[in-house]
Amino acid sequence: MDQRSVDTTLYGKIQTPLGDMFIGYSSEGIHQIDFITKTIDNSIINTDNQHFINCIYQLKEYFAGHRKAFQIQLDPRGTDFQKRVWNELLGIPFGQTFSYQQIAIRLGDKQMTRAVATAISKNPILLLIPCHRVIGKNGKLTGFSGGLERKRSLLELENGKVLF
Repeated sequence: MDQRSVDTTLYGKIQTPLGDMFIGYSSEGIHQIDFITKTIDNSIINTDNQHFINCIYQLKEYFAGHRKAFQIQLDPRGTDFQKRVWNELLGIPFGQTFSYQQIAIRLGDKQMTRAVATAISKNPILLLIPCHRVIGKNGKLTGFSGGLERKRSLLELENGKVLF
């Protein structure tokens, strides 16, 4: 039997300068990070996991301006295409931005721009898979499940602006 099929997802929370976030994880790694928009059932919150502890530590360093790259075991859950797109996002350097079209070209087909944008919108692991570094080809900020103000703040943080 596949370990993942019996692996229980646990959740933890972190307070950040941009709002509280929840972290979904299992023994395989981190598979979800998002801003909290609803109440989390406390019965599923457990923080005794090395992936979670490592994630909290590195996120705190990131928001303090002391971390530019994450070294955390990721376990994103999605289609093969989504995973290819998300893997491409991991190659966007700290403090830089790429357009949706640039990501499609890097994947081998400029015509996939819309499909790439859709896959990015489904990114389950905000910040660690840096979808906030993807902008429109005209340079404008577009879509981010955490909201455009948070996206702007993250990009400013990565460009050395003291925000918090």
